[in-house]
Amino acid sequence: MSYIRLEFPYPPSVNGYWRRVANRTVLSRQARDYRKKVRFLWFCHRTLHPHRELAKASVAVRVVAFPPDRRRRDLDNLLKAVLDAIEAAGIIQDDAQVRRLEVEWGAPVSGGSVVLTITEFEEDHGNDASSAP
Repeated sequence: MSYIRLEFPYPPSVNGYWRRVANRTVLSRQARDYRKKVRFLWFCHRTLHPHRELAKASVAVRVVAFPPDRRRRDLDNLLKAVLDAIEAAGIIQDDAQVRRLEVEWGAPVSGGSVVLTITEFEEDHGNDASSAP
């Protein structure tokens, strides 16, 4: 099975992701900078580790978030920045391709980081929640 394993900086919170400018809502500087970092890291990874592209496939994404400190955080608040960044970098074409998403906390590390493992999604017909009684 083809997979991609990437380590990115800790993302900005969804609370700081958007800004109002006049009557428009735009990405914050923090969000734009994060996307640039992810794009650069993806370029480096792709150059050093050529592999089968997953850009158009349905994918499963596993996210392990290592926060920068022990403050209380909502795990789901970091997903928007991470999924938007991998889309903007061209790792996937659309975050609607994500068919399975696993997210968990890791131990705090200095500066924080996020480790993603992206694999091609394989349908599990034997464990279909829609067929449950």
